[in-house]
Amino acid sequence: MRRFLILLLLAVLVGLPMQAQRRGGYGTPPPPTRPTRGNTVYGRGSYYDYGAPVYFGLRTGWNVSHVTSDMAALDARSRLSRMNLGLVLGSQILPYTPVAFETGLLYSGKGGKLSSTGQRLVYNLEYLEVPMVMKYIAPMTESMYLQPFMGLYMAAGVAGQAKDFETRTTFSSFDENLFRRFDAGLRLGCGVNVAMFYAELSYDFGLANISRDDFQTARNRCLSFTLGLDF
Repeated sequence: MRRFLILLLLAVLVGLPMQAQRRGGYGTPPPPTRPTRGNTVYGRGSYYDYGAPVYFGLRTGWNVSHVTSDMAALDARSRLSRMNLGLVLGSQILPYTPVAFETGLLYSGKGGKLSSTGQRLVYNLEYLEVPMVMKYIAPMTESMYLQPFMGLYMAAGVAGQAKDFETRTTFSSFDENLFRRFDAGLRLGCGVNVAMFYAELSYDFGLANISRDDFQTARNRCLSFTLGLDF
């Protein structure tokens, strides 16, 4: 299923660039005009008539993650590199206001590595995530926009495999002795939009306790670099 989703989204990425060139992404307005009725995007001292300021985007990139825990068996602080992939949808929240709300649905691979005396474990944690962030759209040029943002994310674990290299065994990362499937936390970052192209650097601070042991804690930490197209 994961391979099918990846191939499908890659096919869309290949097939839609010509369509994207006709419109560009959020914050990529046509030449400045006088304010008109309807929603507009504010940029460089003038109002830009953008029509309906709603956009959707395709995203893919890399996560560098680890898990912090006060339980030795879950304290996987060595970084693990995984991928992220998905769709986002955003909208300007008020007319004449350079602030947008963005959400979406993302596949996000997280986890970490644990190496200590007598142990070598790798935890792969695969989530479906829903981001909920507020973006400030700051114009740099007529075609380049800086987009700092902050907000929350919620996630549900859909798959994951733990590998024990000492015993050469594998088992589910979400079994009854390891991690809970639900995760949520704070997301901070900044994106850059140039015409239809988008790049983003963000960091997730997991706030939910993903340990199944009620007397111990474990939380995700994840740095993400993401590329995409906005339509």
